[in-house]
Amino acid sequence: MSKVLKDPRYVSRRQQRRQINEEYRKLCNTNVISSVSRHIPATVCTSTDTKSDAAEFNSSNITTDLQLNSIDSDNIALSKPIHGHNVPLDARTLLQAPRKLEIIDMSPGHYYHFGLVQGSVRSVAKYYSTENCPKELQININVDGLPLTKSSGSQFWPILASVEADFYTEPFIVGLYHGSNEFMKYFTEECSKIIDVRLSIGNRTVPIKINAFVSDTPAKCFITGTKGHNAYFGCGKWVQEGEFIDNRVTYPETTARLRTNESFRLKTNEEHHKKTSILENLCINMILDFPIDYMHLVCLGVMKKLLQFWIKGSKDVRMTNFQRKRASDLLLLLNKSISKEFARKARPLEEVDRFKATELRQLLLYTGPIVFRDNLPRDKYNHFLCLSVAIRILASPEYHIKLNDYARELLQYFVESFPSFYGHQHISYNVHNFIYLCDDVKLKGPLDKFSAFKFENYMQKIRKSLRTSSKPLQQLIKRNQEECIIDVQYEKFEYPIIKYAIPEEINEGKNTSNLFNIVIFL
Repeated sequence: MSKVLKDPRYVSRRQQRRQINEEYRKLCNTNVISSVSRHIPATVCTSTDTKSDAAEFNSSNITTDLQLNSIDSDNIALSKPIHGHNVPLDARTLLQAPRKLEIIDMSPGHYYHFGLVQGSVRSVAKYYSTENCPKELQININVDGLPLTKSSGSQFWPILASVEADFYTEPFIVGLYHGSNEFMKYFTEECSKIIDVRLSIGNRTVPIKINAFVSDTPAKCFITGTKGHNAYFGCGKWVQEGEFIDNRVTYPETTARLRTNESFRLKTNEEHHKKTSILENLCINMILDFPIDYMHLVCLGVMKKLLQFWIKGSKDVRMTNFQRKRASDLLLLLNKSISKEFARKARPLEEVDRFKATELRQLLLYTGPIVFRDNLPRDKYNHFLCLSVAIRILASPEYHIKLNDYARELLQYFVESFPSFYGHQHISYNVHNFIYLCDDVKLKGPLDKFSAFKFENYMQKIRKSLRTSSKPLQQLIKRNQEECIIDVQYEKFEYPIIKYAIPEEINEGKNTSNLFNIVIFL
């Protein structure tokens, strides 16, 4: 039997790991010294010989899985020095994972507060220096649910935040709740104190301000204590009663009295409120600081609905089979010309029910006007074009203020003519709120300044950080704190911008034969 075990052909993977483990413990003295500090000596991180020693160490039969194998012990010590360096026996020693977590019991779930100021400090250190320091640090807040598994109702409710800037800034976690309950208490308490907080950037101090709460409609109604989009008084911008048409609530009016911060706090329209929100304790505007998110309203809402009308709608609305196939083939043909800056390549229109928000945005702003030009009736195409041009204006950093009134007229026409094309029963909450989108852009900036795209992307990072379905809250807390141990440094982000040059800028008045061949990369 011993001869069989010595033959590698008859040794199982578990037995191989045991043999390797025994060889490893012979190399490293197995005497556990509990008094040795669990922190890795600086020589491991700073020595130039570490890489070569590690390469020599990995070239042996000892696998990397074994090096990072978890050893569940209260006294995880460092091994005997190998090649003059102390190597940790456990990956948690290297990552400095916390042992005790201050998780707050909020029945029927649990909550952990990471801190708004702590995340803001890391973002400032990463994206700002003394040269580009802002006068005021504006923060966008996002709250949304994140289902964890398909086999149960387990889900996260993360409170995410990001620094609002002219460039991309990665969101960070402020608080995390696992369950379903009122979990904004600790976030509200910290936000009430940040008025007196100033962050130091070099030799300057910068105040912090909450710029906007960016969420989809169900999440916004949940944290503000108001009724949903399918209620008679569910509109959060206008005071009007919806009409029940064809088993759905519609909002046909395009002019109504606007809600204000004072009327919201006084609850003058009682039918709109379900409870008093804890966010009312903050010095924020309960109407203006909750802008409309165009990712859910425009892309996943109206644009997806239009595609479903054209592909699977009634006979008087949908395209013919020939038009649908021609449009789908043209859309796939454009994949050759789509650059890598776009998140996804186009898919056939028959898969419209599985389209993501980035695909719908690409159709709305870029490929849609080309694909549907000869495949939709002229009146429906012009109606769609009004939406495309208006959203393009509102998303433009250059024209969102200059052409704001023109975009409002286009959206006003789009909403008023929507019933004639698709029926009065489809004037839903999403279509109705188009008119107020221009006011949010005037106040908060271009659409991408307060969209949920980057927050939804960060949700995938949260999901991928979970290894098992058990104790998801504890897992995510440890992964986040392991990441926070790494010191962040300022990185200057420079992206090439293509710009057609003016001849005088190049030749100082000399004649230029071909202007459009002159390109400057800024």
